Amino acid sequence: MTKVQERLIANLREARYTLNLTQMGLAEKAGISIGFVGDIEAGKKFPSANTLQKLCDALQLEPHELFLPEGKDGKREKGKKAKT
Repeated sequence: MTKVQERLIANLREARYTLNLTQMGLAEKAGISIGFVGDIEAGKKFPSANTLQKLCDALQLEPHELFLPEGKDGKREKGKKAKT
């Protein structure tokens, strides 16, 4: 697994937890299968750009936020952006 994939998984999971979403809840909001969300978080699959956008929309994130490194306090350096 690459560092990019590890970062994506960590940030995706953190954003999902922040919104109190299960994998099923995220899958429903993003319009993708729960199995695919599970495979992404398990590092078995890497999402396409289209799927990344769907995940970002569901998580109220900008796409680059899924790839930000963790800060010293264990949180992403930039917080999640609320949609208006």
